[in-house]
Amino acid sequence: MLQGGSSITQQVAKILIVGQERSLARKVREAPARLFASRKRLRKDQILGIYLNHVYLGHGAYGLASAATAYFGKSVAGN
Repeated sequence: MLQGGSSITQQVAKILIVGQERSLARKVREAPARLFASRKRLRKDQILGIYLNHVYLGHGAYGLASAATAYFGKSVAGN
């Protein structure tokens, strides 16, 4: 199955609401979350922040903090 083609808002809706299921029913459940985000209840920077803190970035790293440790051996907290 092809992947990609979803907006970041759609990806965040999937992360927060419906998980990893792939089906038409999931797309239907995703719609209210997309609408919620697009109606300015979440700002674009908030949507991007949620996305970057949950997305898979390779080498077993989910989110920026995990990726910083995996790739650079550094904490995002600066410790």
